[in-house]
Amino acid sequence: MTIYMFSLTFLTRYVIEGENLTVFYGFFMKKRISVNAISSIRPTHSPLASPALSLHRLSISYNKYDEILVSPKDQEAFVAKLKALNPHIMTDER
Repeated sequence: MTIYMFSLTFLTRYVIEGENLTVFYGFFMKKRISVNAISSIRPTHSPLASPALSLHRLSISYNKYDEILVSPKDQEAFVAKLKALNPHIMTDER
């Protein structure tokens, strides 16, 4: 259990590479999402289990019904990078 918690804590990361966002969490788990499939990104404090290390999270909706919660350190830069690749992503502009 300790190794699993360690892997989630220190191996969770989000990589934007080419046209894909890859979410790594734990030793063996990863989720690859096409940036073009992302329809919206919004802030959330949802406590649902996810590859997010903070409750200060972003909800990413992609495909038709899929959603993933992430918590990048610099949320503004993260969203800006994704929007640069797919300007059709809807966000809660403030």
